[in-house]
Amino acid sequence: MLYFFSTRELAMGIYMAVLLIYVLCHAKSRKALLKVVKIAASPRISVTALILAAVGIGAAFYASRFSVWDNAYYKDVVMWALFVGWPLCFGAISSKEKGYFRNAIVDNLKFMVLFDCVFSTFTFPLWAEMLIIPATTIIALLEMVAKREEKSKAVAKLMGGLLTIIGFVVLYFTVRTAIAEFKTDMTSGMVASL
Repeated sequence: MLYFFSTRELAMGIYMAVLLIYVLCHAKSRKALLKVVKIAASPRISVTALILAAVGIGAAFYASRFSVWDNAYYKDVVMWALFVGWPLCFGAISSKEKGYFRNAIVDNLKFMVLFDCVFSTFTFPLWAEMLIIPATTIIALLEMVAKREEKSKAVAKLMGGLLTIIGFVVLYFTVRTAIAEFKTDMTSGMVASL
């Protein structure tokens, strides 16, 4: 079962489990979680969630009829629905801007999609992911907080630069891993054809 998830997804799952245990162990945060669950169970949100789930299931079922489909993609459909589809859906409801979906599609089709694909396809060992995720999260949060005040613009710039450096280092190792795996696949394919 664990081979089904990448090391990045496992690391994120571990951190989310630790956070959930922390929330459940403290009465104040447990009450706040209960309020969130009650709000999520409201008809407006649960009907929207059911519609989004139906669209995702329908798209996955349709795609599964093609030969390029792999059962591992079901996990990606669920991840997309939770972390892209869900925010996009509620962003559309709360947004007042014209052409929200057009802008969202353009944003998702930018050059960064290629980087996202490479970053999510090739991951690092679990110990490295366990270090990278909290480090980049903390730096990104510091940058976000520093951007709010004029006097801390220098800190925001430093954190932004740090994130850029980390991004290029991760990109370098990701591309290096991708090339090594490609060479291994090519060699094993050539040996198998002999």
